[in-house]
Amino acid sequence: MKLTLFSQNITEKHINKLETYFHKPLAKVKFLYINTPGNYKPYKSEWMIKSERKWQNIFPKFQEFDIERAYRVDKNFDFKTYFESFDFIFISGGNVFVLSYWMEKTGCRDILKKLVEEGKVVYGGESSGAVYVYKDLEIYSAADEPKDAPAVVNDGLGFIDFAPIPHWENEKFQSILEDIKKQFESKNVTTYTIEDNQALFIATDKVQII
Repeated sequence: MKLTLFSQNITEKHINKLETYFHKPLAKVKFLYINTPGNYKPYKSEWMIKSERKWQNIFPKFQEFDIERAYRVDKNFDFKTYFESFDFIFISGGNVFVLSYWMEKTGCRDILKKLVEEGKVVYGGESSGAVYVYKDLEIYSAADEPKDAPAVVNDGLGFIDFAPIPHWENEKFQSILEDIKKQFESKNVTTYTIEDNQALFIATDKVQII
């Protein structure tokens, strides 16, 4: 199982590390960018457009995808077959509760969880996509808007038993993030803080901050 968890930015060191996660050049890696948590209608925000372009510059075989949109167009959409056609599945920032609702409703949570655990795809995420790998999202609600989701689903992917906290040292979010950290620690949950220029790389049981 390979996980790559970003806060916001990607550096040359991150790119070098990513190159070790695939058995082919990054230019040939099939990259699926799931923008469901941040693809607020009717238009994409400026940060979302920047994020997509950033990843597309690294992974030319780039495809954006909105789980909600796919489901609304075709309720029988074959997410499993579609996901299996990619090497790297990456989830954008945004509202993790919007993401968790649509992942649960469409069955994508279980599909993606199995693919990653079996090593068939590498998982990536930034901000909300990074915290989604933890098992219980409830404490993260302080930094998000659960009410913006059709219903609150607190179940994450449950890949790890520690809680990642992105955007650490970002002045805009720091006071909220410190409170979230304290809440996790009060429950004896280990936390990993990730600054905006940092990322966590997880392979099997090894965790590396770059």
